[in-house]
Amino acid sequence: MGTSKYNLEQLGWFNFEQLVRTLLRQVIGNGISTFSGSVDQGRDATFRGEASSFPSDADRWKGSWIFQVKHRAYSTRGANTVRKELKRTLPTEMVGIIRKHGHVCDNYIAITNCPLTAQDKDEIKQLIKLSAEDLTGSAVLGESDLQELLDCHPRVVSAFPQILGLSQLRELVEWGLHRRSIEYLLAAQSDIATFVRKGSSLPLTLAQNY
Repeated sequence: MGTSKYNLEQLGWFNFEQLVRTLLRQVIGNGISTFSGSVDQGRDATFRGEASSFPSDADRWKGSWIFQVKHRAYSTRGANTVRKELKRTLPTEMVGIIRKHGHVCDNYIAITNCPLTAQDKDEIKQLIKLSAEDLTGSAVLGESDLQELLDCHPRVVSAFPQILGLSQLRELVEWGLHRRSIEYLLAAQSDIATFVRKGSSLPLTLAQNY
């Protein structure tokens, strides 16, 4: 599946849940409910309304949403084992979650840190569709999808530095120092302009030439 840019597995289920919720606020919107459920069967949350930018800015899903999050330690168990488990359990668990919340679900989003191929996602979506035919939209987000979202939202990355390697942490620190330096120079520029306008006895246009 390639080398992961962000180490989502080492977050553990709790911090992974917090990371996902922060990302969902960016692409779905505020109002995501608190996650509930069990670690083994996945944690779920709900939302009602129109997404701010999901699945894209041009095509924004709306309605009643259910999100199911599954964090798995796939490096010790093997990614193939976890993928097979997801295909076997997600559809049944989704039906139980929809019943638990007791409302029509328009959009169901399954989110996991496990690497998924395009075929894996298509198979899971098909199984979900067979289990809940009334769904308007369904999506399965795996490790690579979350990596892309994190690339688009660097502020989220900075809030979870534990997902970064040493080289990336160094880049983040340098980016922060660079940003603060620019902000300092802009502030200093403004202060200098104010000083010249208030402190110089020369006409403003003449003072700016000195």
